[in-house]
Amino acid sequence: MDKEIQKQLLERSSGFIDKASQTLGQTAAHVYEVLVKQQFVEGIGSLVSIALFGVVFIAGMKWYIDLVKKPWKEDSDDQFPIVLLGLVIAGVGGLVLGFAVGEVSIAIQKLINPEFFAIKFIFETAKGVK
Repeated sequence: MDKEIQKQLLERSSGFIDKASQTLGQTAAHVYEVLVKQQFVEGIGSLVSIALFGVVFIAGMKWYIDLVKKPWKEDSDDQFPIVLLGLVIAGVGGLVLGFAVGEVSIAIQKLINPEFFAIKFIFETAKGVK
């Protein structure tokens, strides 16, 4: 990004921060620091929730595999509900996995560059206030 554009963005965001901090009675630097820390919190929270989902999903798949092995060993013909359950679990898991991949990307970005997301939050808030 061009240095002049960066300077203009910083000046505009500082103005928004100053207005918000005057309303809150805090300094602009403190508001900005809090917003940057919040991006770390959101990034870590997203990664933890995705990891927790992964553990639950793997445990569920293990349970399902154990459930499927039992009827096949007994040579039973009423396996349709079990196969249907497996398709539902795989379908839902696939959809959630698709969303999780995008969320992991954003979470990592928030951990690597929290300042960008703090400034983005300021601009989105300022745009909504007008």
